[in-house]
Amino acid sequence: MRLLVNNKKAKYNYELLDKYEAGISLSGNEVKSLALHHGKLDDSYVIIRKNEAYLLNLLIPKYKFDTSKVLNETRTRKLLLHKSEILKIDLIKKQHSLVIIPYQIYFVNNKIKVSIYLARPKKRYDKRQTIKEREINKKIRKY
Repeated sequence: MRLLVNNKKAKYNYELLDKYEAGISLSGNEVKSLALHHGKLDDSYVIIRKNEAYLLNLLIPKYKFDTSKVLNETRTRKLLLHKSEILKIDLIKKQHSLVIIPYQIYFVNNKIKVSIYLARPKKRYDKRQTIKEREINKKIRKY
């Protein structure tokens, strides 16, 4: 597994619950751009429409040697999941009022995969608690 893009804000803003691995439908130039670790997952999220999963707001900048005209770097991209997985994720999401967020994009056996999580947004006091725990761990490691 070779990590390409990571969502750094996910653990701070969300409580990550269930993990799923999905393929993603990309063009060739987008794959080349991701292979150079260009991409941003910070504001992206997953929606389910008509029993299909889509990844929105994934920023993949234009590949520098690409000569074609790319109109939208944050276009909607289809996630490749089994229908049973999509139905299961959608059911859990609706029952527990969760969101679906992408956490990482990586290569596995020359295929690009996205790890997505069912997550619960953290409240402000939960975020403060996370910061306190991080500072305590830094002090412990220091001594």
